[in-house]
Amino acid sequence: MAYIYSEHRHFTFTEEGQAAVCAVLLAAYDAARESGIVTHHQLDKAVHVSDSWQKLAVIDRVVELGYLRPVNTSDPRQDYVYRWSRRS
Repeated sequence: MAYIYSEHRHFTFTEEGQAAVCAVLLAAYDAARESGIVTHHQLDKAVHVSDSWQKLAVIDRVVELGYLRPVNTSDPRQDYVYRWSRRS
């Protein structure tokens, strides 16, 4: 069964999901401070949930909110690189 964001998005609105979104935002901001680039691996390490699809949903939620923009979507997901796209 394939990952489909719309089927897992609801997790990001739970207390655990919101905490994970915050953790990813902080990790992305810290990682992108110098170059503006964040790897999928860096984001994956920041999410502390047990379900791998919930991890993907958290990262996708941060993309949906406009904080990150994937720059190489033709690569396998684990090789994605994201550009920080919100300025503080």
